[in-house]
Amino acid sequence: MNEAKKGKKVVWGALAITAMLCIGTLSAMGTPDRANTDRGYYIEGLDVSMPAVKTLGYQGNVLISSDTPDIDNRHPSITVTAAGTSVVAYENAPSPLQSTVSICYSASGETWTKKFEIDSTELSGSGVLLTPAVVYNPTEDEIFFTASDPMSEFGHFFGWIPGDIAGASAFKYLNAFSTDDAGPGDATAVGPWTVWVHIDDYSEYDDGPHLKYLTYDDGDQTFKWPSDVDGNWAQGSYYDGESQLVTSPATNPAIDAGSQRMYMVMEHMNQTTGRSEIAYKSTVTDLDPNSDTFLFTSGGGFGGMDKYADIEVWPWQMYMGKGDLFDSADPHVAASGTNVAVVYMTTDNIYGNWDIVCEYSSDSGATWETSLVAGDNLADDTSPAVFVSGNNVFVVYVSEGNLYLAKSEDGGATWIETEQVNEVDGTVVAEDGTADISAGGIVWTDNRNGAKDIYYAPLPVAIVNVGTISGGMGVSATVTNTGTEDASAIDWTISLSGPVFVGKETTGTIASLPAGGEATISTGLVFGIGPTTVTVTASGATKTASGLVLGPLVLGL
Repeated sequence: MNEAKKGKKVVWGALAITAMLCIGTLSAMGTPDRANTDRGYYIEGLDVSMPAVKTLGYQGNVLISSDTPDIDNRHPSITVTAAGTSVVAYENAPSPLQSTVSICYSASGETWTKKFEIDSTELSGSGVLLTPAVVYNPTEDEIFFTASDPMSEFGHFFGWIPGDIAGASAFKYLNAFSTDDAGPGDATAVGPWTVWVHIDDYSEYDDGPHLKYLTYDDGDQTFKWPSDVDGNWAQGSYYDGESQLVTSPATNPAIDAGSQRMYMVMEHMNQTTGRSEIAYKSTVTDLDPNSDTFLFTSGGGFGGMDKYADIEVWPWQMYMGKGDLFDSADPHVAASGTNVAVVYMTTDNIYGNWDIVCEYSSDSGATWETSLVAGDNLADDTSPAVFVSGNNVFVVYVSEGNLYLAKSEDGGATWIETEQVNEVDGTVVAEDGTADISAGGIVWTDNRNGAKDIYYAPLPVAIVNVGTISGGMGVSATVTNTGTEDASAIDWTISLSGPVFVGKETTGTIASLPAGGEATISTGLVFGIGPTTVTVTASGATKTASGLVLGPLVLGL
């Protein structure tokens, strides 16, 4: 449901924060004209080295939150930049009525630096900042951050950090939207756009999902909606009016994007059955304004809603893990190319305990299969998180106080490895959002030292990514391996859309790529004329760039 149709006003604060974080003032703006005059908050980087604490075991468990030994740290989120720097955000909660968020980074995974400490009281909040999430956007080389303050009028915090977080002097932009009862959120990147879902109350819907599309403009130093970029495009901020799928009350939202679609899941309490289930929605990632499936197509959907952008009418919607006699909860989703995996915990078994299930697809969600990641025992397996790289699917989950890593090499069909991640038995905290996983590694909440701490371990795998795409005489691209193991037999493709008559698609294979290594691939001669979208795929990882073909030259990438 488009936000403006409900007449709800969005308000965000304006606060300049110096190194001493002085409190400023708030301003309000309505949604109709979406004038971007608010420059947001300024938060200076701290660059505080965390005390180095590393213990031996599974590739070395590393304590990240070593500066707060007596404070509970929870809900870690991890992402990784194109340079291979891991970035982690987590809560610092000395009491139920106080919680700040730390953002730390590491190039090696062994030593960590705290870059930012965000206290919502300095942004006219309540002082309880929860459920942070960080996601890296390779197109813009920036990190999106979000967190929620459920007791604040300005409860949905969001902003961007330079991709070179180590060299950044401050946030690019940090601000807070007004809300009723801010809940947890998550985000993904589609080209230059941040797609951000969060939970709040609106109209007759308690704890419903709210979706925003934002991009940060370095030129005027604020964010833009799709309709700001082009007045004919979709507005870009939506409530779910539930005409297609009932989603509220909802919690634990997760979102990720592949090469053709993006995918959203959330835990939904079915008010009829009294059982929790997984609400799933998917839409396109097409950013070509001339395409019939352009993401920001204005209108055209049910009731005149924006048919691809509006969360209410995303084209593909259904329930997963739905039943009258069992519960499904705590979902997570990850995608790579056309591969996508949804994991959640469910009591759909003869014992009635929690098992971990994976629903997976190799064709961008057109068809689905289901596999059992962990189960068939009397112990509860809970709190899953998933990461996908090509055909490799990695799932972490908690069982009997330990964190386990399961691996599939066939897209989620079969699971060949299960390893314990924490080297001290029985110390992992089993709660929603207790662990996260990405190409940057594994993070989790651990109480081996008494209070809850955030620990890190590297992901033992080759992680193949597409780096930069450049033009000139043809197209070239870099392929990187940011994982901890060597990669081999990497199949790659470079394709150009539009009026390209020579070199429209080039394929090849990289024989080997060591951990931390980089290789360059190229098309050779191309010839054409007109706009083009370049798509580079390597071992399931995909990246696109738009440009112009003029004879043998490819410009503007």
